[in-house]
Amino acid sequence: MAKRRVIVDTDLSLGALGSEIDDGLALAMVVAEPGFDLQAVTTVSGNVDAKSAAQLVLDLFGRWDVSGVPVFTGATSPLCDPRGRRPVAPSAPNVEGVAQGYAAAQLARLVMEAPGEITVIALGPLTNIAVAINLEPGFATAVKEIVVMGGTYFRNLSWGSLPGEFNFWLDPEAAQAVLRSGAAVRLVGLDVTTQIQLSRADALRLAGSDGDFAPHIGEHAVAWIDRLAREYPEDPLVGDSCSLHDALAVAATARPDLLDWRDISVQIITDDQAGRGVAVLDRIQTPNCSIAVGVRADAVRGYIFGLLDGL
Repeated sequence: MAKRRVIVDTDLSLGALGSEIDDGLALAMVVAEPGFDLQAVTTVSGNVDAKSAAQLVLDLFGRWDVSGVPVFTGATSPLCDPRGRRPVAPSAPNVEGVAQGYAAAQLARLVMEAPGEITVIALGPLTNIAVAINLEPGFATAVKEIVVMGGTYFRNLSWGSLPGEFNFWLDPEAAQAVLRSGAAVRLVGLDVTTQIQLSRADALRLAGSDGDFAPHIGEHAVAWIDRLAREYPEDPLVGDSCSLHDALAVAATARPDLLDWRDISVQIITDDQAGRGVAVLDRIQTPNCSIAVGVRADAVRGYIFGLLDGL
């Protein structure tokens, strides 16, 4: 069976001081998944700025001996707010090798060169993808699928003190543009991602294991769990563990059978009021996406840790 050609669009922050770790774990899964052929990585400002994210991706590629996969730097701010720039991550390494070319333009080029073949796994704000759709009118029909980690749909969940979910909140106009484009879109939201937890015991086991990457992610996971406990002591979702949001989006791409899906219409609130970035379900309109409504958590955890054993 032919491998599935994928591009990862990410605001990866693993390796930056005190950062969350699920985006780096997700990229590790893509590299380790034997059914994937990674075509490129594009970075977007989100958890960190796009340039720092690219440096952190290249640092991980060095750990894994990955070569021949271009890393393109993308959007530094949301579509409609050039002021919303993320600061440079002070602890990001300075690694040579960022490819020439703007991420959105390269996304459009790669998808149009192989119509119907490339899946985009979107792990950050959707700015790059929205720009690619605007640059190339045929992008939405040429891309095989866009699998998005974003939104919350059936539960009263929030990101910190904000409603909804971070990726959609940071650039709701981009999320709305992607959903309106006509592309095949699957959404993996907080409803299901919060069911996939990395416990402190898991993190300590990884930190003490052999190899290069597992101890690296284990140490950062312990620091991330500690930070969550300090900053959100009253949050019921924060215990002695952290959610593997982006990792589930990768699992959903490789093993969609491990989740339950529902076709539905989703719109994103794009105003500057309290509901900014909130996803609204519309059961009357024609579906524009498929959302994850359930997950077999134990099977997903087994899949994730099975891939990590190879790194």
